Amino acid sequence: MNTFQLWHGLIPTMPKRRVTKKSLERLLKDPNLSDLFKTTLAKSLEKDPFEACLDAELLYNALKAREQTITEDILDP
Repeated sequence: MNTFQLWHGLIPTMPKRRVTKKSLERLLKDPNLSDLFKTTLAKSLEKDPFEACLDAELLYNALKAREQTITEDILDP
């Protein structure tokens, strides 16, 4: 599985299960994840979880809009 496939829905997401702070902290040790992801996750774990979730959603929306603009520029020069 790669990030492109996951983000574009080509791989079904895992069934919902209880996620704990400890399970999220384990991701910080995963060598396959980017430094950006691990840094952002580490900082998010220090914050209120609702605020961190909102920040993550805003970041996703901003990056998705940027990606769509780049894709449109490539497909329609």
